[in-house]
Amino acid sequence: MGRIVAPLATARSVTIFCDGRRICKTLYTMVTICSSRSNSKAVLSWIEHFEDDGRVMNAQDTSAETRPDLPLEIAHLLLIDVVGYSKLLVNEQIEFLEELNQIVRSTECFRAAETTGKLIRVPTGDGMALLFLHSPEEPVRCALEISRTLKDHPHIQVRMGVHSGPVNQVTDVNDRTNIAGAGINIAQRVMDCGDAGHILLSKHLADDLAEYRHWRPHLHDLGECEVKYGLRLHLVNLQSLRLVGQNLCCQSRCSGRQPRWASVF
Repeated sequence: MGRIVAPLATARSVTIFCDGRRICKTLYTMVTICSSRSNSKAVLSWIEHFEDDGRVMNAQDTSAETRPDLPLEIAHLLLIDVVGYSKLLVNEQIEFLEELNQIVRSTECFRAAETTGKLIRVPTGDGMALLFLHSPEEPVRCALEISRTLKDHPHIQVRMGVHSGPVNQVTDVNDRTNIAGAGINIAQRVMDCGDAGHILLSKHLADDLAEYRHWRPHLHDLGECEVKYGLRLHLVNLQSLRLVGQNLCCQSRCSGRQPRWASVF
């Protein structure tokens, strides 16, 4: 039941509606015929105690209420998926994801971000999205930790994509946190360009890392690649000098140069 209150200054133009229909013609007439201020006050006093599911609408002000803007924040995203997941038996899919979850949760970067409340985790079916809210180094260090651990689990082949960008937290049908926005969309495209063993970075995030001496030896520019819907992304390959393995080709098309794709396993 909604409480109906009619403002005194607009008493002559008040109409009461319920589901788009006038529900109290008598009350409407009483308000509109009031000519003295004292009578208007008496009618309005009565209206204030009138309970109904309807709403009072000022005929001179019918503008709809605007919804508040979605809160926007910058996240540093690490997307991971299992390569060839759809070809696995259902039992293998479950086993691989459980094993991968344990590996990810055991990394130092994951535990530190979770402890400080600066981490959002979203399952993606064949992998996961990790959103770090403190530093662009966090998803990169986490990716390297995961790749080192996976050396002891060669049956699990993953690819990873890293990007920094704007995201919005939304609630899904199960009342759980999900993520929308350009940040996660681009991170998905970056990851899609990779193959098993790759850690690919967007040029945007790689430029931030390149400002520091200790990251420069690990960053290898791949140029632009065309991805879904004709979007072109400038990508950077992340290599750990201790972990560089066999060069692998990528299915994405790079413009005008020989790509230097390398696995970190």
